[in-house]
Amino acid sequence: MVKNKNKIKLRTPFKLLFALIVLYIVFTSLFNGKEVKVDLSKMNIIDPIKLHREVKQRYSDCTAKPLEEQNFNESTLTKKQDIISYSKKYDLRYAYEDLNFGYRINYNENSSVYGASLIKLVTAIYLIDKDEDLNKTMKYTSEFVSGSSDGMKNKKIGSNVSLKELMKYSISVSDNTAHHMLISYIGKNNLKEYAKSLGATAIFSGVSDDYGNQNTHDTAIYLKRSYELINTKENGKLLKEYMLNTKKNNLNIENYVTIAHKYGSYNIYFHDIGINFDDHPYTISVLTTKGDPNGGNYINHLSKLTKEFNDLYYENHLSYCKEYSLKKD
Repeated sequence: MVKNKNKIKLRTPFKLLFALIVLYIVFTSLFNGKEVKVDLSKMNIIDPIKLHREVKQRYSDCTAKPLEEQNFNESTLTKKQDIISYSKKYDLRYAYEDLNFGYRINYNENSSVYGASLIKLVTAIYLIDKDEDLNKTMKYTSEFVSGSSDGMKNKKIGSNVSLKELMKYSISVSDNTAHHMLISYIGKNNLKEYAKSLGATAIFSGVSDDYGNQNTHDTAIYLKRSYELINTKENGKLLKEYMLNTKKNNLNIENYVTIAHKYGSYNIYFHDIGINFDDHPYTISVLTTKGDPNGGNYINHLSKLTKEFNDLYYENHLSYCKEYSLKKD
């Protein structure tokens, strides 16, 4: 990881240079037997302090702006192409967004497929964004009972369950019973309108169940909003905690990086979307039609390529700004 070193050192020995210039003029004049008066005001001498400040400012201004793709070096461009080529080869849907500067890489981002449990992230950010009281409770009735409910299986029919518990179960263990209860509480139309207000396009499309279709255009929006809520809302911290689970987390890179995520899995559809919270945060969405566990292998490979690209992007950014700041006008 390259750290942001914003100190540019000047190596011009100004005093020595100045002394040598004056001595050269004086000794040359004496050797020629002429009397010479040196008018320092007419000499074009660079002020090293002023130059140092100008270089630092240029560097600071440059690092505060996104790195334009026209200034990508060969390594950064190649890694981006690797991501696109891999996504194309295996018919994947992919989205990456750098959360500092907003640089994006997309492939098939508007192609929708059945999203399965990815919708559970939308219910969670709705509750947090709308400042719902997570201590409110719902009565657990038999109409909500569903398979794959590792959290709610320990609850008794007729008991009251808090929104906080339901959100935790639906995100951390992808509990379907908890999801159906939250959909009932929020209302499908309300959730759909909320998602559309964020810019989503595929919410509840394709089928009429409580899950519906997704595309990476939309999941990138949900992840970015999740990141914003995690950093601005008290209950956002809960969302990060719940997303940092390891259940079917194929975005994690062994001995390298941990990504907060939400997966979706049904039949041939297997997806994983998440947020990397390191020094240079980013979101990543990968949707596949490869099933579980095969889809996980493609997701994991793209996650590695994405982390490598992200590192190269920032290394490229700093090296470009250093060169730019030292250029003469």
